[in-house]
Amino acid sequence: MANETYVREGRSNGGLYFILGAVVVVLGVVVYLLVGNDSGISMPASDGGSVTINNNDAPTPSPDVSITNEAPAAPEAAPAQ
Repeated sequence: MANETYVREGRSNGGLYFILGAVVVVLGVVVYLLVGNDSGISMPASDGGSVTINNNDAPTPSPDVSITNEAPAAPEAAPAQ
């Protein structure tokens, strides 16, 4: 009877390929749901309606507010050594 030894050379990347395949499938499903017309998730057609926004909560500017602009301060000189 012969004594046979099997040596495995190289490593299998089966797990990496499985994860990569799962990511591709998930991305494909997401793209199908976002782009597909029969999925029920897509945006409904516009009926040509209008939108009116009334923002009555905004404060009115006070007439007694004054704004002054000041020149930036001059940079200080470096200390002598």
